[in-house]
Amino acid sequence: MALPVSPGATAIGTFNTQFTKREDISEVLFSSMALENTIAGLLPVGEPFADPDAARWEEDRLNIYEYTDTTAGGQNATDSVSTLQLTAGQGTSLMIGTLLVDTGQTISTAMPELMQVINIVTDSVTVNRGYGGTTRVTHAASATYRNLGSFLAETSDLDKDISQNRIPNSNRLGRFGLNVQISDEQLQRAMAQYVPGVPNEFDYQVAQRVREIKRMINNALIISIRSTASGDFSSFDGIFAWLIGNVQNQAAATFTPDMVNTAYSNVFGNGGDPDWLIAGTTIVRRIANLYSDRIRIEQSERSRGWSVIYFDTDLGKTLRLILDAYMPTGAFAVVDSRRARIRPFLNSFFYFRTAETMRDGEAARVIAKMSLEFRNTNTVASGQAGFAHQLFTNAA
Repeated sequence: MALPVSPGATAIGTFNTQFTKREDISEVLFSSMALENTIAGLLPVGEPFADPDAARWEEDRLNIYEYTDTTAGGQNATDSVSTLQLTAGQGTSLMIGTLLVDTGQTISTAMPELMQVINIVTDSVTVNRGYGGTTRVTHAASATYRNLGSFLAETSDLDKDISQNRIPNSNRLGRFGLNVQISDEQLQRAMAQYVPGVPNEFDYQVAQRVREIKRMINNALIISIRSTASGDFSSFDGIFAWLIGNVQNQAAATFTPDMVNTAYSNVFGNGGDPDWLIAGTTIVRRIANLYSDRIRIEQSERSRGWSVIYFDTDLGKTLRLILDAYMPTGAFAVVDSRRARIRPFLNSFFYFRTAETMRDGEAARVIAKMSLEFRNTNTVASGQAGFAHQLFTNAA
């Protein structure tokens, strides 16, 4: 059932009626003062789900393109053939003929050393050194090698299957609800205009509970954590819970723009492209102060000044600044908003329920049922699809 039409926050109206005229309505104003949610209002709403336990989705993943050599001492500059001992499981996607290059190798006036894979036994990979006449060099322990391409023989045949299974993921169902119970006497006083600014006490109280439940949802989307079991009183993982496994703790260091630049660089290097910078008042004010000494050349929301809506990273990516006053102090997150969405429960996203009773008055419930879908939140090394977001905490 749709919510009834409700009066505004102050419901200013018939103040000149006898016995109701009043100049000061501060308590009515203050009773309605609540921070309007930001994250909850901006996140897109995805398709509904009907599973009684959880909202479910699947994430695609590609084969890794970089490999770590765990050989003690690394590789020397003299061997014509070497064996790389890759991290467990990394050899499954490699094929004979693949060219590898050490990503940490310094390139000066000559090509870096390339290696060609000539044999694979599980995660033990034999390579020809100095491929194509490149110069053999020393490679440090735990060096990272990048796949430059799996080159094939002229009469190549079907090779091993390296297709990847999709990664199933889920989040629990969260239920929110607030109640309104108004006695008949309260209703009659309001309708008779004995309550300044509130012509309909029932509608007014429902409107206030709607504001409160929106605030609850916004807070849960940020820092809730999933319950150990589904069913009664279940809760879902919020943004913090999804990103805390890859968090960067700033150890009370003073916030600098390079923290945001580093966060974006980390995600970009992993293949992601975040578009939001979510932060609370502390971080947003520090970002605004970065531009306080700049001359405003033209009046524009993109001009550097006290009005800061965007943050331009040093890699040339512009992040939209999302101010949410419920973000914990000192925390900020770079987020790809295209990989996050609210998942409503079937036909029960946000609704209003009433029922007749023998009670001398009116009662109603405001209810919302939903979950949070947050894709690509962990590293490939942990068996996931890679991270497209990153959380930074404890910045001063």
